[in-house]
Amino acid sequence: MVAAAVPTVVLLLFAVPDWWTEAAAVEVALVVNTLILAGWGVWTARRAGRTWPASLRAGAGDMLIGLLIIGANAVIK
Repeated sequence: MVAAAVPTVVLLLFAVPDWWTEAAAVEVALVVNTLILAGWGVWTARRAGRTWPASLRAGAGDMLIGLLIIGANAVIK
């Protein structure tokens, strides 16, 4: 759980006014996190012995779940 939060924390720590805005850092963090979800899905499926097409579908499914969570959070706020 801690390792999953590290990229987001690092990106948000770099959200200083001179480099980029907080909103831009949040958007970048969301994109990075969804890509990480896809990568972990593919990696996990490959380690489980799945074929490349099945692994890519698993990664896409994980990414879709992440996007749905982002969308639900946006609707709630």
